[in-house]
Amino acid sequence: MRAGEIVMRQGALFAVQAVRADGQCELHGLGTRLWAVSRQEQLAPADGARVCEEARRFRQTLEARVAGILASRPAPPRHAFLMPGKVLHIDADEDYLRICAQTYARLAVPNACVAVSESAQPKEIDALLHRHLPDILVLTGHDALMDKSAPDDLAQYKSTVHFAEAVRRARRFQSSRDGLAIIAGACQSHFEHLLEAGANVASAPDRVRIHALDALLVAEKMAYTPIDTILAAEELIAVTITGARGLGGCQTRGALRLGAPRPRNVPPEKSLEN
Repeated sequence: MRAGEIVMRQGALFAVQAVRADGQCELHGLGTRLWAVSRQEQLAPADGARVCEEARRFRQTLEARVAGILASRPAPPRHAFLMPGKVLHIDADEDYLRICAQTYARLAVPNACVAVSESAQPKEIDALLHRHLPDILVLTGHDALMDKSAPDDLAQYKSTVHFAEAVRRARRFQSSRDGLAIIAGACQSHFEHLLEAGANVASAPDRVRIHALDALLVAEKMAYTPIDTILAAEELIAVTITGARGLGGCQTRGALRLGAPRPRNVPPEKSLEN
């Protein structure tokens, strides 16, 4: 096995991130935000047809979600314009962030997507918040519960402590969950710990794998929900692919503002960045 190779493990596809000196492979899930370590004999090279099929399914899911969101989004009054919430999305995976940035753009969500490793997110978060001044912060990457028999032991989580510390530091920047909505976590993250740190929405209540698009879909929902509307946790969970086993949270205020009069150079269907 070598870094960059796509492999099969327990019926799922992973990318090899690194091969350790002892021969074990560090893996990142494809289509999920799961981190894992496996011996090479536990892995098999992925069949090219399977890789293509998984990529096709991912694109199909993405296209269906984007089309559904745009079709259901009401147009503003002709005299007015939309100011959706701005998203700062921080993740360790540059390829994943490129997909996110393209999707936010297609959905007309103002955004900044910044690649930062999970362990570096706490020390980078303050400068990034001051630079981008978001309404919605997304902290994602890869995580894993390494010992399933100890789900309450934070030491058994690959990245949860880093996500939680980044959330706590973000709350020093903006303490109000209305002033800055935070979505945090990845596959199998310690849901309760992330909420206690100050997240509005977090993964994963049942310590399961979550779909790579879940955090983005929640962020879009917040960005295009009016500022005078409080979203129930169930409404946020409803837009995800994984559902309540993978994400949960608390009531969250929308970040969309309606402005008037509409500038002459802004068509009714366009939005302005806050």
